[in-house]
Amino acid sequence: MKLKRLLKLVAIVLLLTLAPFAHAAILPLPIDQSGGYPVSADNFIADGEYMDESIHVITTYHYYKKTNCIMIRVKIADPSQLRTAMSDDAYGVQKYVPTKLMAKAKNSVAAVNGDYFKYNDFGYLIRQGILYRDRPNGKYDVLLIDENADFYSVPVATEESISAAVAELEAQGHKVVNSFNFGPTLVVDGQVQEFNTEIWSGTMKMMRIAIGQLGPLEYALYFCDGSTTVPVGLTMEHFAAFIAEHTPEVKIAYNLDGGGSAHMVLLQRQLHNNASGRDICDIVYFASASDLLGERVK
Repeated sequence: MKLKRLLKLVAIVLLLTLAPFAHAAILPLPIDQSGGYPVSADNFIADGEYMDESIHVITTYHYYKKTNCIMIRVKIADPSQLRTAMSDDAYGVQKYVPTKLMAKAKNSVAAVNGDYFKYNDFGYLIRQGILYRDRPNGKYDVLLIDENADFYSVPVATEESISAAVAELEAQGHKVVNSFNFGPTLVVDGQVQEFNTEIWSGTMKMMRIAIGQLGPLEYALYFCDGSTTVPVGLTMEHFAAFIAEHTPEVKIAYNLDGGGSAHMVLLQRQLHNNASGRDICDIVYFASASDLLGERVK
């Protein structure tokens, strides 16, 4: 396995550094509901580690406060590879599907569930560049992701604070491509934040999911095991501490829907058991921008 990983790394480095045409194989993905380029199991260079010319994913397993946790670190070549998808590719369709099926349909390399936005009627919601909802309620933190796939947090977002944050980004030449209305923001610049632990069952031990930006085009997906029926898992404070301890370089880490919605998928394989798992309406995922294997999902 070590030899296979080494040979794969050498081959990709040679492609990127020695062959001028290799860069032409990395094509930015359109900002729409389409998916990524096909991925191949042959690009697994180790257990839980995937690499092609445009993306490198490493999965690690941890045991924290008597709880099994998983972290997927992701490095991408282009911002468009951080994407979102919604069930039936439609905002107004109340349809819920398994995370891994949605991930498979989009040729996802790594994916987690989103914020279950179809279940709620509040928030500032942009997905793949389209504004669907502008109703922040002053209760939840909002995560904004711009065209460079950089993260921005708007704490307890109101109409005024969202408007100001978006206006500031636009003044700097940026555009919001995706947003999430769940939270809270768990970690900023490596420091655990103060947040309302009563929101989203924060004081309960349960299964949780988060996404974080580590640096330019570098991210992490975080999962902690748990249950929706018995008190096992991590509280929100302990989950935030896990993130800060294991990725002290994290710029922003943001909590997504947990409990029965919590799913983490690598290619088409769910990495954990969620016996009480529910079908969901949206995912955030990382796709390949390498066209070496064929046509992209339309």
